[in-house]
Amino acid sequence: MKINVRITLITFLVVVIVSGVSSLVYYSTTNAILESRNTKNIINSTNDFVFFLESSIDKTNEDFQKYYLNKNKIEPINIDSTSVDLIFSIGEENQVKIIAIKTGIIINRRFNTFKDFVDDNPHLIVQFFKNWEGATIYYAIVIDEKFLNEASKKIRADVALMIDNLPYNYSNSNENSNYVANMINSQNKLKYLNNFDIINSSTSGADFVAVKYQPKNILTSTSKFSFLVFSLYSELYYFTDTMKIIIPVIILTGIVLAMIFALVFTAKFRKQISLLTEATTINRQGNLDYHVPIISKDEIGNLGVTFNQMISEINNKEKLEKQYAEFIVILNQNITLKDLSHSVLVKILESVNFKFGAIYLQQEDDLSVLCSIGLDKNYNVDIENTGLYKSVIEQRESVEMKFEENMPVIRSAILEIEIRYLVIVPIIFGDKFLGLIELVSETIPIISPREFLEKIKEQLAIGLNNSLSYQKLSKLVDELKQLNEEYHKQNIQISGHNEELVKLHSQLKEKASELEEEKRKAVELSHVKSQFLASMSHELKTPLNSIIGLSELTEKDPASLQKTKDRVKIVLRNSKKLLGMINNILEFSKIEAGKYDVNKQNFLPSEFLTEIYLSSEILFSEKQLPFTIKINSSKNLLLNTDKTKVEHILLNLISNAAKFTDIGSVTMNVEKVDARDVKFSIIDTGIGISETNQQKIFNEFSQVESGNSRKYSGAGLGLAICARYAEILNASIGVNSLEGVGSTFTLLISEAISEEIPFHNEKEFLISSDRKNKKINTPDSLLTVNQSLIPDESSKTLLPQILLVDDDKDTLYTVGEILTNLGYNLHYANNGIECLAKLEEIKPDLILLDIMMPEMDGFETIKKIRASESLKYLKVFALTAHAMLDDKHIIEQTGFDDLITKPVENTTIQLKVKQAIINNNRKPV
Repeated sequence: MKINVRITLITFLVVVIVSGVSSLVYYSTTNAILESRNTKNIINSTNDFVFFLESSIDKTNEDFQKYYLNKNKIEPINIDSTSVDLIFSIGEENQVKIIAIKTGIIINRRFNTFKDFVDDNPHLIVQFFKNWEGATIYYAIVIDEKFLNEASKKIRADVALMIDNLPYNYSNSNENSNYVANMINSQNKLKYLNNFDIINSSTSGADFVAVKYQPKNILTSTSKFSFLVFSLYSELYYFTDTMKIIIPVIILTGIVLAMIFALVFTAKFRKQISLLTEATTINRQGNLDYHVPIISKDEIGNLGVTFNQMISEINNKEKLEKQYAEFIVILNQNITLKDLSHSVLVKILESVNFKFGAIYLQQEDDLSVLCSIGLDKNYNVDIENTGLYKSVIEQRESVEMKFEENMPVIRSAILEIEIRYLVIVPIIFGDKFLGLIELVSETIPIISPREFLEKIKEQLAIGLNNSLSYQKLSKLVDELKQLNEEYHKQNIQISGHNEELVKLHSQLKEKASELEEEKRKAVELSHVKSQFLASMSHELKTPLNSIIGLSELTEKDPASLQKTKDRVKIVLRNSKKLLGMINNILEFSKIEAGKYDVNKQNFLPSEFLTEIYLSSEILFSEKQLPFTIKINSSKNLLLNTDKTKVEHILLNLISNAAKFTDIGSVTMNVEKVDARDVKFSIIDTGIGISETNQQKIFNEFSQVESGNSRKYSGAGLGLAICARYAEILNASIGVNSLEGVGSTFTLLISEAISEEIPFHNEKEFLISSDRKNKKINTPDSLLTVNQSLIPDESSKTLLPQILLVDDDKDTLYTVGEILTNLGYNLHYANNGIECLAKLEEIKPDLILLDIMMPEMDGFETIKKIRASESLKYLKVFALTAHAMLDDKHIIEQTGFDDLITKPVENTTIQLKVKQAIINNNRKPV
């Protein structure tokens, strides 16, 4: 069978199949679209009808209230201008009584019972209302043809009222009377379905599409009451008839056109074969410039293209031989590296018919562009990080790459060109690598340029090496010439620089003097500030010492009147508030001045917390608030940290908790965290802190309250000092609070636990001020302290002797009264000189020595005591209000055994004096 007949037959079969399938797909798709559109339209109409029906009912309710309810009594009214069709009531013996009926409304007037009336008129939608006299008034809408016709116009579809699944009334009765059977059939299919379900049926010349809607919560008869929204669509019916004619026409037309196209394509096919035969004959005769005309793009056309490429390749090989000879001439004509590389690259690109290329020259570990056409001229190649170039250099073999996909791109200012071919050839002179030749093309060449490059690379290496040698020689000559010129210029500049250096030296010397003067002023200012703080501390705390001490004595004196005690309590409370504020200000000043050190020492929390409790108890006894301290550990923890700073932080936090808590309790928990961390938690049930204030309460002078309406006092420094000390101790401090619920402040000290020691008599440590708890577990250490403070009447003949040294008479009196009441024998001195004189007469068990005194201060006095062989072992406590000397390590370094700060607290001085007497091997009081 000839090829023309085969093509014709295949074309015929393909056209028949494709046309038939396409027509069927088109018919199915269009049919589905039309059905979907009809479904959407009928659903929209049903939604519109529901809206119309509900709007009519709402309008009826409004009109009924407007025209009837405003009446003061039941009387006949005219409802023609309203949307209410009927108003009636139920009379005696359940008889229906018509109150009003709209003109033109027809109803069955067999007025029997209400049930009979509704059953006789199932097309009514009845509403009811109880009037002011207690009577039930009924009003209704009549679903007649007029109502349905109005609905049909608004919803763009017909509506039928179905009673017991039969059409009772329907819109446009003249046109729709022919479709009663369709209505009944559709209703029977829809009666078991839900609202808005759709039924399709066929009639003569159209499709009957119906949707059921059965309203709820409407008072009707006992009959089944629903609406049938329906519409006739003829488009799909006419479309089907039309397609029966169009499909055969499409198939016949396709066959005719296909036959015509097949004949045309066959003619080109035959023509292309004839051209190939002719070209082969001409090329065989030696004319390699002749190519086959390509008139088709099919396989025969591709064969012609391949044939032309083959002829071109043969022709190019002959031309390359000629170009090699011309290349040798170029190498011999150029000397400079720049001219040689440019001329060589131009000739190579011209010879292989490429547009893009570059010659790279090796310089140390990089390849620099020597000459480039169409590629980046400022690009240096890092050999170690470029695998392709590295491979060529190490193996010293050329690389040829063709890209069918993921082609590299050459970018210029306005173009991006995809590269399909790449060749890289090494340039080697002897054993020395000189550089690379790189050629790229946007098409894959018919004849690879690799052969040509391999042929010329040896001659190119010789030419490049000669040019490099010439360049180095020229550079050396230029450098020598430039060196001579620079040497001459430097001689001139050196003489000018000497003068500048002399001036600069004078300026630096002057600046050094100024800086030294500024440093001296800064040191002097810091010293003045320290002196001021020390003096202010002494002047403020010394009077407070007498106020607080004597107030505490008066409060505890049984001979004092209760009214006097109450007044003294107020004085004592406010004095301690003032003292706390002064201490915070002074502590903050010390931190700002950098006058602090971290002095770690070992101590047990059980003893330490007992002191904390006793110092804080008065804050809670005044408010009658329970205050509890508890160590949540089966063992006592030996801590190693700066005890003084931890104590300051905890006292500030406890004071804050007491200040802001009026109801509830305050608890401090101590617990071990991880292996060596300890956490202190102060939990209160106070006013709480908002999230906004939580972010700023640790700032200096920041308070939760501000303005004239403040309820709580304070300078806003306590928490700021806590935060600074926590930072100094490499600890963290934080708060978790809810307004109106309370707050929890936590202090977490890292690497603070050095050892764990079992308790002696209890499983946990607990101190509580809750007097109602009779079974509280009080630690032995606290009991020992309290009991030891009670004087032993049987031992007054051997009272311990204390020498009190202070230049302030009020302090001598106040502290003397406190210690005398505790049962100690007191001796007094006004300064260091008198102190030394007294020590020649007596050897006291303890010396309380003030720091700032006239004639001889405390530091000079302690030096003389420690220098004396007979006195150096005496216990000496510093008694000071000095702001910068209340750090214990400073006092100990100067020879004191301990420190008691002014104002003196009864509890503190009781504990410290008692412990000193015991350690001094004297008989306890």
